[in-house]
Amino acid sequence: MGAIASIVQSTLVLPDMQLKIEQQQTAVKLNVIPPEYRNVTLPGHDVYVEKGDFGIMISQWLRWPEYSICACHFDFKEESWVEMQISECCTAFLESMEGTPLMFTPGGSMPIVVQIREMEMTEITFNEVTSAFRLHYAAGFYVSLHICVPHRHMYLLKDTDWVFQKLEEYGKMIYHNKY
Repeated sequence: MGAIASIVQSTLVLPDMQLKIEQQQTAVKLNVIPPEYRNVTLPGHDVYVEKGDFGIMISQWLRWPEYSICACHFDFKEESWVEMQISECCTAFLESMEGTPLMFTPGGSMPIVVQIREMEMTEITFNEVTSAFRLHYAAGFYVSLHICVPHRHMYLLKDTDWVFQKLEEYGKMIYHNKY
């Protein structure tokens, strides 16, 4: 991916993480889900939508002081890159429900490429504030769940069974609403 002078970044905000899409077009920011995507609506969640020529990014999340849960629905019309900006050291649990993006992580002179697999939880520990993690998406539809625990609440990670339970609960909500 070469440098493009007119890149505009749109932002979906999480308490300790932000997801930014880098595209040549500007995106329209909405706080409601467009009617054609209403089947992905999760009751009681804060909604952030970025829509543009690239497609649409829908982020729905709940925040507690100790952690956040985010359900993402991305419908990309073209190849897209999403940058993960970490504003606070945290541990994130990512489960891709549909679609398999590639994650590029810092690795010295060459990034390490990790294939995010469907229906497998990926645990990522961010030990520093960084924007070096990037996700690559081909054109297509993607659904993912994220649970993010700031390191100041690491005691929650002594037993991660609750993480698996939340991911399973959210998976049922997403697919109940989808069909």
